[in-house]
Amino acid sequence: MRAHLAIAAAAFATWVAASDVATPPGAALPWRELVLEGRKLGLDAAIHLHASLQPTTDAAGEWLPAGATGGVRPAGTQVLLFESRTAFAGRVLNERLWLDPASRAAIQIDDTETGARDHRRVYRLLTGGFIYEQRLPGHGEEGRDPATWTDVQRSVVRYPGATPATAVVTGALALLGSDLVATLRAPGDRVSCLVLVQSQLEAVTVAAVAASPYSAAFVEHRGDGDHPVSGPLDTLTLELVSRPVDENAPGSFRLFGLEHGIQVVWEPHRRVPLRISGQVRLLGQIVINLEEIRY
Repeated sequence: MRAHLAIAAAAFATWVAASDVATPPGAALPWRELVLEGRKLGLDAAIHLHASLQPTTDAAGEWLPAGATGGVRPAGTQVLLFESRTAFAGRVLNERLWLDPASRAAIQIDDTETGARDHRRVYRLLTGGFIYEQRLPGHGEEGRDPATWTDVQRSVVRYPGATPATAVVTGALALLGSDLVATLRAPGDRVSCLVLVQSQLEAVTVAAVAASPYSAAFVEHRGDGDHPVSGPLDTLTLELVSRPVDENAPGSFRLFGLEHGIQVVWEPHRRVPLRISGQVRLLGQIVINLEEIRY
């Protein structure tokens, strides 16, 4: 129990310190869409990451009803929505994360996979836990809209007892989509946060381990046209390390399917990942490169 408390409290304290110095992500979205691509054993992986601000009243129609259970709600009139779509080896993984721009607290995470292990898992965050809904395709429902699948299970899950009542919990996409890592300026800097990962809390630390030029090659799509970018850019190499708050639970953290040894080559000026690498079970090392930015 003391170990649980130490991990959760340390993560929360570091998160608060970072939040105090960073500009809220809703203040200025640095980009609208990122396109990343990778290849392994002749298989192509394509990732589209989209960011947008939405009126809270519109977004609320997508959220599971929290009723009197104390659902997380944004402080202002807008929410930040991150959407990712990953296509790889016949599988399509879609994730949506709604965030409170002021606190970076996750409001709801919607995780859907089709093409292999079809499922839709929704996590509606509460104070001290979350509502969990899983949908699977019933007989003859494969290929239909996952929101219409009729095999539905729903439950309420509480965080480990040692988790601070005021803890801010976010989603994995916020690690690269929001301004969380903008607080990292030089090797040795680090920031931690609590992330909801497949029905459990994990304390994730993002650490800057090196600063060096990186030879980039991508296209910026701006209002005045398309602009190829190539050559060396100043970057930070970031390492992501995660450990479950429940010390008896196995780690489940993933970023775009990458599971272990995750590193990000981060370009601070544009606030984008130029390269993301890590291990995937059965496939080994995967490298994903930035191809396009849309503003």
